[in-house]
Order: sequence, then C-alpha cells, then structure tokens
Amino acid sequence: MQVAQDKDLFKLGLALYGCVIGTEFSIAVGVTFKESIHMLYLFVPKLFRPRGKAYQDISDVLDIKFLIMMQRVGDAAELARKMVD
Repeated sequence: MQVAQDKDLFKLGLALYGCVIGTEFSIAVGVTFKESIHMLYLFVPKLFRPRGKAYQDISDVLDIKFLIMMQRVGDAAELARKMVD
C-alpha cells in the first residue's frame, strides 16, 4: 500500500528483501497478483545494482528467490554459488 502512495520502489525492494530472508514463504502469490509479483522480482533488483557492492547481495537474493518461484532451482543454485565465490 505504501508504494502506491510514495512510488518508492527502492524502499519496497528493501522491504521485499527483508521478507525474503525472514521467512521461506515470503510472498503468497494469488492468481490476480502473480504477474505483479513477477514484475517486482524482475525489476526491483535492477534498482539496487547501480548503487554498488553494498547492494549486490540484495539484488542476488531477490533474483534467487524469483528463480526458485519460477521452479528454476538449478539456476538459483548456480547464482548462489557465484555469490559465495
């Protein structure tokens, strides 16, 4: 609701990241909300990357969560390995 008022996608991304690392099932995806969540996971990490190394992990975690949601676990595991290296 807050993002609809202030249009601050960066703040939304931080909140989303907090949800993802705080619980396994961070976002309940319903039929009408599904496309919005997919767009959010595709777009929001790109807001963090230009801000430098300090935000790279946030981008990677959101990307990994999206890949898992898309049942691309192998790709998610590969990205997680790159994060560790």
